[in-house]
Amino acid sequence: MEHDLQHTFESLSIILEDTNVFNRVVDRVFEELDVDNNQSLDVAEFQGYIETTCKRLGVREVPNHDQVVHVFKHLDLDNDLAVCKDELAVFLHHLFSEQRRACADKLAVRVAVQPPGAGSRKDSPEKKSNLKAERQTSATAGKWGNAVGKALQL
Repeated sequence: MEHDLQHTFESLSIILEDTNVFNRVVDRVFEELDVDNNQSLDVAEFQGYIETTCKRLGVREVPNHDQVVHVFKHLDLDNDLAVCKDELAVFLHHLFSEQRRACADKLAVRVAVQPPGAGSRKDSPEKKSNLKAERQTSATAGKWGNAVGKALQL
């Protein structure tokens, strides 16, 4: 679990710190989204990508059309009802930065709260609940890390 978080953190760090890698990831994501190859994304393309990605990641509750439109409007920085590659790059940079920060926070908390031999004594119900939440987060981060890893394989 911690290995998955660490892998995700490292993958996101590579993407964010290497402009060439970041641009390749943006290109790859944009190519996947731009189904009609017109160099801009519309709501239908964006929704199709979200639905496909959710299925790949095992997300059962896919965002509805209104939710997708709401997010799309935030991506469409110039309000022209289309998202260009530069607008997608702004979004992906923010998304990857937030995900990397979340991984770093979880990794730091683990180091701080797990003294040597912590697993050898009986855990409290609260600690068991926290560990369960961490396992679920790690599983999600692992799936995200795998998706990022696939994007890096250009």
